[in-house]
Amino acid sequence: MKVGDATFPTTATGYRRLLAWTRGFGILDRAGVEGTGSYGAALTQFLRRHQIAVIEVNRPDRAARRRHGKTDTVDAVAAAHAVVPQRATTTAKTVDGPVEILRLLRLARASAVKSRTQTINQLKAVIVSADPALRPADRLHQRRPDPPLRRPARQQPHHIALARARTDQRTRDYLDRRTAQGRTRREAIRRL
Repeated sequence: MKVGDATFPTTATGYRRLLAWTRGFGILDRAGVEGTGSYGAALTQFLRRHQIAVIEVNRPDRAARRRHGKTDTVDAVAAAHAVVPQRATTTAKTVDGPVEILRLLRLARASAVKSRTQTINQLKAVIVSADPALRPADRLHQRRPDPPLRRPARQQPHHIALARARTDQRTRDYLDRRTAQGRTRREAIRRL
């Protein structure tokens, strides 16, 4: 049995008006809300602050939507029909605590990664489509120099070769042979 219907804005004032309107019909102990974890989260929090149990209501099935159309009024009536006879009994999830914090952090990270990727793609498109005289010479594909922390590891074989050239007789003999063949000392050390 339908008692009545009304429309309220999704603002704090609208939520207060909704609560006053529903309490005009009697005691309100539970309410059905669709999308309690997303677009219905603010309403869910408001109702909980006023000690009203919030029941998660699934959206109406597609057949019912085709028969009655898709409007907020139709969805509200369907939610009431699910909550009053207690067909819908799933308590809405809370939107606080460590799980919600983790969800928000993951959402923020995903958004930041998406924005970064879009920015890089836009920059590449601008550089590729720019006048050749203005764009840097294939700067997007140039090899970057080694970061400072990797330089010592990259230079270590060279330092070992220099130390061996000073102390090891076999290494000195090898360098002498290579220089006699017309190689520079630098080339000979590089081949050690």
